Amino acid sequence: VNGIRYMNFAGFAVTKPNKVKVLQYLDELDLKQAQRDEVAAYASEHPGVLEGFDPMAYLADHYDYQDPKAAFMEDYGLSDDQEFLEYLQYAYVSALKAREERAVRIADYEAANPGSTAGFDADTYFSENYSYDTKERFMLSRELDTEEDFHDYLLCEWIDYQEYGDWWWGAPADYD
Repeated sequence: VNGIRYMNFAGFAVTKPNKVKVLQYLDELDLKQAQRDEVAAYASEHPGVLEGFDPMAYLADHYDYQDPKAAFMEDYGLSDDQEFLEYLQYAYVSALKAREERAVRIADYEAANPGSTAGFDADTYFSENYSYDTKERFMLSRELDTEEDFHDYLLCEWIDYQEYGDWWWGAPADYD
């Protein structure tokens, strides 16, 4: 990274597994701008995805607040309505991207192992592995909006276990 400073680059991208490691070398990081850029890029790839987006409805569905907007803004350090909107748009886009990534992960695994996921039962898997949690709290904490999201999230976890065995939580750093 220090060598790049002398190469007159306007910027550069870092991918996993080095995303976290490189943070210590950055002069500055504008997280809010990075989030705005990610939302804009996703919206340009998926025209209309943010049309009709209602931040208050999204907040009510995904966060547990009694006085939703004021408390949420205070807790997340959001100073105005624009920051509130941008933050929730980013959360929404992140959830959509995660859904797409899960679908690809499942399709890839199924292509390599035909029929292997057909008998997967998300509710049974959940009760066997998450007996300390409720399904509702689990889904809320992971921003899983539908039963399909719940199923696919746990199926991806099961796939990881199939591929990496007991140590899958500590899978190699370059694994996405």
